[in-house]
Amino acid sequence: MEPPTDPIQLYADAHNALAMALHYLRQPGALNVPGATRKAVQALAALRRLDALVQGGAV
Repeated sequence: MEPPTDPIQLYADAHNALAMALHYLRQPGALNVPGATRKAVQALAALRRLDALVQGGAV
């Protein structure tokens, strides 16, 4: 499956990944740092793809 190339979808992917990272960090008694890290990395990847798309470069 190809990564999305729609800027709105890339923004939504980044937003959702960061929301999940915060969710993992806010769970009382069940702090999930590896999960939060994984979601933060996914958000950064989506933002990088969005930046490349907006700049007109290759995704």
